[in-house]
Amino acid sequence: MRAFFMAALTACLLMMPGGCSGGMHVSESAHRGPPVGVDASGGYHEVVAVLPSPGWRVTVDGKRATPDAVRIFVTLRRPNPAAVYTQQQVTQRVLTPIRSDEPVEVYVRQLSFSGNAESDEPYFRVRN
Repeated sequence: MRAFFMAALTACLLMMPGGCSGGMHVSESAHRGPPVGVDASGGYHEVVAVLPSPGWRVTVDGKRATPDAVRIFVTLRRPNPAAVYTQQQVTQRVLTPIRSDEPVEVYVRQLSFSGNAESDEPYFRVRN
């Protein structure tokens, strides 16, 4: 089952419009927001986000290979402001198609609940 999931995820990431690097603008500033990191304890990297409440969504938007590492681009989407959520931290994990023996860099952007996924909002590097 995990092999099927990895194959489907890889196919989705590779078929994104503009390829894996299309439309991804990187800021020189560091990410300031909910903590985001990477867990490489399994066979593939997982993006781990510790969010302030339920309702947040974490998505992997794409990846880009560089000479030093594979860059993973992640969007954190804020909760719907019309909904009521309990105040409790929630950890979300998103499996990537990148093997755990490959070095990675994570870049994150935050969008509002109704924000356009195709926006020019820059990604900020997560400092480990």
